[in-house]
Amino acid sequence: MAATTSADESHVTSKPASTAVINTSLLRQPAQTGMSDRDLLEMRRQLFEKQAYEASKLESQLRTQEIDDINSVLDKTAGKKSDTINEAKERLRAQMATVTTAEAAEKLILEHSKSVNKVLDKLESQKLEQLSKLQEQLLNRRRKQKKDLHKSHLTEAKNLGVSLDSVPTIAVPSFEELNKDLKLLSLQQQKLQTEMQAKLADQEEKMLAEVLEPDMADRAEQLRLLLGDEKAGELIQSEQKKLGDTSAKSLAIKNKLRSNQTSRRAASLEPEKTLSQPENAKVLEMVQDQENADHLEVETALLGVMVDLNKNQLQDFETAEVRKRVSDSDMREGNRIMAEHKKMMRELERQNQSHIDSQKDKLAAKLAARKRMQEELTKEKAINDEMSRIALAQSQKGEASAADAVIELSNKMAGTEEGSADVYEKQIERLADVEILVKEQLRESERELDRELENASGAVDQQIEMQKQLALESQKNRFARETAAKQREMSEEEYQKLLAQHKKDLEALESNLEGEKERQQKSLQDKIEERKRQRAAQLKAKLETSINNELVAQQQERDNLHDEASRKNEKDVLKQHSAGKDGNEKESLIFQVLRQRHLKQAVRLEEQQTKQRDNVLAQAENDCKAERDEARAELVKLQEQELMDLVASAGSLSDSQLAEKRDSLKRQHKKQLADFDELTGDIISAAKHDAARDLEIKHTYEKLHLKEEQMKDLLDAMKDLTPEMALTKQYEEEAERAKVAADKYRDDVVAKMAVHLEEAKAAKAQEAEAKKLELEQALKKMEEDFEEERKREEQREAERLADRQRLHERQLREREQKEAEEIANSAQTQDEKERLLAEHKETVKKLEDNMQVSNDVISIR
Repeated sequence: MAATTSADESHVTSKPASTAVINTSLLRQPAQTGMSDRDLLEMRRQLFEKQAYEASKLESQLRTQEIDDINSVLDKTAGKKSDTINEAKERLRAQMATVTTAEAAEKLILEHSKSVNKVLDKLESQKLEQLSKLQEQLLNRRRKQKKDLHKSHLTEAKNLGVSLDSVPTIAVPSFEELNKDLKLLSLQQQKLQTEMQAKLADQEEKMLAEVLEPDMADRAEQLRLLLGDEKAGELIQSEQKKLGDTSAKSLAIKNKLRSNQTSRRAASLEPEKTLSQPENAKVLEMVQDQENADHLEVETALLGVMVDLNKNQLQDFETAEVRKRVSDSDMREGNRIMAEHKKMMRELERQNQSHIDSQKDKLAAKLAARKRMQEELTKEKAINDEMSRIALAQSQKGEASAADAVIELSNKMAGTEEGSADVYEKQIERLADVEILVKEQLRESERELDRELENASGAVDQQIEMQKQLALESQKNRFARETAAKQREMSEEEYQKLLAQHKKDLEALESNLEGEKERQQKSLQDKIEERKRQRAAQLKAKLETSINNELVAQQQERDNLHDEASRKNEKDVLKQHSAGKDGNEKESLIFQVLRQRHLKQAVRLEEQQTKQRDNVLAQAENDCKAERDEARAELVKLQEQELMDLVASAGSLSDSQLAEKRDSLKRQHKKQLADFDELTGDIISAAKHDAARDLEIKHTYEKLHLKEEQMKDLLDAMKDLTPEMALTKQYEEEAERAKVAADKYRDDVVAKMAVHLEEAKAAKAQEAEAKKLELEQALKKMEEDFEEERKREEQREAERLADRQRLHERQLREREQKEAEEIANSAQTQDEKERLLAEHKETVKKLEDNMQVSNDVISIR
């Protein structure tokens, strides 16, 4: 079976006849009668290399699955423990709020510690049971898949008519051996996780002490600026005394917690029969370390509750003391100092939390990187051991000297691993730096969003306060005008009723504006939280791809160092063991010695390409989503502005008309977002398709290049050890063919990429033209809509003008009739009545003329 490519066939742009590193050209049909001995030998070699490649891949997959499955059990248990501790913290926090004495607080903490540790003991016992069951499942899976692969290899050899000696020996260890191997693997993973937990809990304990013994210099300086030297000094002394009391209480409770701790888990364990005495001792040590780590985590968490409560009380005390010390100041100055103090407390808390988070992230990243490195080395060792075992078993089927050469090479390579510790440490540092950088970006993003929320919240407060003042002032002025006009006609009782109603109206107005402020603040908070979630998801995906990319790069570095050392040792071994052999024997020796490295390179290349493809596709999706999320947020802002503009310009609309327009606009917005999201899916698919296509070209060339390099290795070894030109001629031809294939593929790809770029350029130009046309059509439709709306508004304005005119005419007639009746019924003389009626008619005529002029002006406008 040829090596699988790392992308779908549909993504391939140009593909030579064979892109697999392992040559299988003679395995397409059974051995034919009359085949030369040379072809039969090559056929057996190809079959062995192909099957050894598959056996190595299976070992890599099995070991990766085993580590992942064990980690899954450990992570789930760790999650349950964390939930248990957090729930206990919240219960303790609620109960501590009502505690008034140190003795009662100590009693609560001790009780919670005892109950939580009981639950953790139970969870740990369940974890060990789950791991035991899992080990049995992993054992059965490993044995079955190994046996199935070996059977398929034997069947393939029979069908091809090739000797079964060409089939790699896939040893299936005994039940006891496999059980021991998996127990030791489980022990390694538990130890790695326990070390992480213990060191993080130890750091948490140290940080708890820092909270109780903070550097007061910054706070003291800021308090002096607010209060002056003397008042600030008194306050700092009071705070330091309170902190000292809390520290002493915390230390006393910590000592009691530790004196009450008992080691129960290790005592209940029975030695594993499949493990040696030193290995069983390591198991007991790991169990004890896990129990100690759990106790320390519980202790720190519960003491942290007490420290948090005391810190909050200290902050409340400081706030009260500051308020007391500024009570002599005028109200404006006092409010300014209190606002500055609140801001100072918030900033100090933010800085302190940022420092704590940064320190935690650095340690967690370093520990996680060390764990990942150990897991990667475990996987690499599994493949190397499998390849060495297969190579040795195969060499032992032939000449003893070839087997000796393989053994010597394996021993020499084992010695090179001892000098790799420095390389591993540097890679661990780099891997940790990747995680630290992304987590710092996440913290900075959250700080930026918090600042944005703070600024926006302040702007809302200021805007609502201004609206409140204007609205209240307007309401008061209107009340004053109305009461001034009617004051002579009102009794005191009527005035007091109007005043009471006025106060209620003011309270209702203020309440409505406060409600609007709360609504806007809640809306701001929700939007910022949603952006935080989106940003966190983006950076989490970025972290995962960054770590995976770094792991691939580091594996390539280790492989290059391994290959460099292997080439040197291969040369020495070949020279030593080729003495006295003829050409064919030397050729066989070269194949067996070089084949081990060549097969490892093939397996590693495919693994790395698979990881690269996953990473590149994930990165393409993440980048597209991040870009589209920003564009979507801008679209939502525009939609919100449209709604605000609609409400702001709705003075001439009735409530029903406004509701209808608002609903219509919301439906339009909903469709816009649905179309946007659908387009986002298409864009992401296209980006992933392009990334996969480009990567497939790169990966295909890498396989061809590796094949070329390996053929060159064989040719160089043949030239060094076999001066006979007839024997090396074939390898020269094979190496040349491999080089030509790689060069041709590269040239074909360059040519096709040029065509592709021209096609893409033309497609983009066509797309741009289509977008331009679409935009012009949209603008034209918008203009038409505006024109129709203008005409409708003119019609509505004409109707409103006619309504106002009819209303004014009716009011004038009513006023004329009323005043005429008042003049007629008055006690004036007849002459005086006639004079007043004439003046009244003249006044009415002037009002009618003025109203007509006003209507004409409005019509012109």
